[in-house]
Amino acid sequence: MLGRLARWLRLLGADAADWTGDDEDELLALLRGESRLFLTRHRRRAARLALRRLAVLRIDANDLSGQLREVAARFDLPPDTARFTRCAYCNAPLREAAAAEAAAWVPPFVAKTQTRFSRCPSCHRVFWRGTHPGRLERDLARLLSGRP
Repeated sequence: MLGRLARWLRLLGADAADWTGDDEDELLALLRGESRLFLTRHRRRAARLALRRLAVLRIDANDLSGQLREVAARFDLPPDTARFTRCAYCNAPLREAAAAEAAAWVPPFVAKTQTRFSRCPSCHRVFWRGTHPGRLERDLARLLSGRP
């Protein structure tokens, strides 16, 4: 329901795990074990979790822009220095990777033009800055302002 929001939060540097299961007992164990805040658009699930005194925030907005604004209104977004420090796919903190190591995993043009790489220790994806930071900043400003 909020997978796109979770991915954006990870790009911003937030620890934002994605839960796609159906077993609410599994969700309860996860929330209790990791002391996580659960974001959901599901009214009844939010009410059930709140009754169990678990941290939950029900998101009203249907669109990513509104969802990001709701989260930003309630919580501080991570500082700029935290951006691109988590895997956008699996949420693991990224580790610096040597250019020589990354060269085997990236397109030849990227290996020739980039000097700094990060690698996910969990899913092993390799990341580099490229044009993403500038685009992220523009998109984030647009999304948080509510402009189309």
